[in-house]
Amino acid sequence: MKQGLFLALVLSLTLITVSPAPAAPPQAGEAFPPLNISTPTAAADVKYLGLNPGAKSFRLDQVKAQVVLVEVFSMYCTICQAEAPRMNDIYGMVEKRGLAGKFKVLGLGAGNSDYEVGVFKKKYGVAFPTLPDGDYAIHKSLGEPRTPLLFLVKLGGGKSDILYTHLGPLGEPQAFLDSLLDKAGMK
Repeated sequence: MKQGLFLALVLSLTLITVSPAPAAPPQAGEAFPPLNISTPTAAADVKYLGLNPGAKSFRLDQVKAQVVLVEVFSMYCTICQAEAPRMNDIYGMVEKRGLAGKFKVLGLGAGNSDYEVGVFKKKYGVAFPTLPDGDYAIHKSLGEPRTPLLFLVKLGGGKSDILYTHLGPLGEPQAFLDSLLDKAGMK
């Protein structure tokens, strides 16, 4: 009996130490993964992102902008819910400053269906495109991060380079946006 218990303990510890750790989310200085993201169904979102309306999916480097602020969120995340008005403020400030052609905002709903993303978008008045990641494929490709996680991604030359990542609450939206614009060389 003791030998069987000892053997089970040794096997358990072996499995724990051999199991791969989850990948960390990509960080500043790294490339944003070349993910295939479902093209939005709303024509306004397709136009905002500058995408081909007939395409079923797109990569971030196909968005017509110099930088994209990608928010990985979940409608069930209480921090994401609390931060939705701040993200709306950032989107609005970008629009008011006339930067919409250069700076885009995109939300990816980790584990959220079209319906769930739609509920989140409606409940919090989200004006920027929010897309589902119902099967967690994008979330997994990004290292299964906690939410909300923001990526500031510089686009150009077929590349998508991460300039900055931020996990959790944003703080004051104006200061946060100013910091992002500074990092993107757009200030």
